[in-house]
Amino acid sequence: MRNFALIPVVAVVLMCAVVSSASAEMIGLSFEHYPRTMSIAIQVTYDPTAGSDANTGLLTATGTTMEVFWNETGSEMVLPGIFDLSVEIDKATGEGVSGDLTVTGMVGGLPQTLFASETLTDFGFGGDDLFEFIFEQNGAGLPPEDEEIGIILSGVSIVDAEYGDPIFGQSFDNNANGYADTFYLPEPASIVVLLTVGGGMLFRRRRS
Repeated sequence: MRNFALIPVVAVVLMCAVVSSASAEMIGLSFEHYPRTMSIAIQVTYDPTAGSDANTGLLTATGTTMEVFWNETGSEMVLPGIFDLSVEIDKATGEGVSGDLTVTGMVGGLPQTLFASETLTDFGFGGDDLFEFIFEQNGAGLPPEDEEIGIILSGVSIVDAEYGDPIFGQSFDNNANGYADTFYLPEPASIVVLLTVGGGMLFRRRRS
């Protein structure tokens, strides 16, 4: 998750509440970045017993990569492409522990690896059936190596009715009705997002 540095706010209790809820926050990604792929018919499954140890569960998402958007006006169909994501999640905190990502497609009539990573750097979830991920590009692909990849996974349809968030101690799936935008994040990793909290400011620094 992100590192937080707090400037004093109105009440210490408020600061503690903000920090303690960080694991259930959305990252705040926007898919208005290029190049970007669209993947559909994504089967999302979570198994709390499939992690590498007793403290983690395994989230998987597999589907079809349909289109790549090169910019605001140019795109190309890349069928048949593959979207394949897996992330280990700490069952107690909801934090992403590790992950793998592969996104492929037919570009210029040839099969290409568009995004690939074995390095998860952030994970967020919240309302509106959304999961968000940030990976680091490993090897060849659309982004330069070691640059960041953003993913917005929508249509998850597994939020808990009472709490509004998944409960990572129990299994869930979405009957293959998910879709995802995967894109290159070109911003410097040191970008700072300012969030107003009461009478002070919360500085949320993107992990470097």
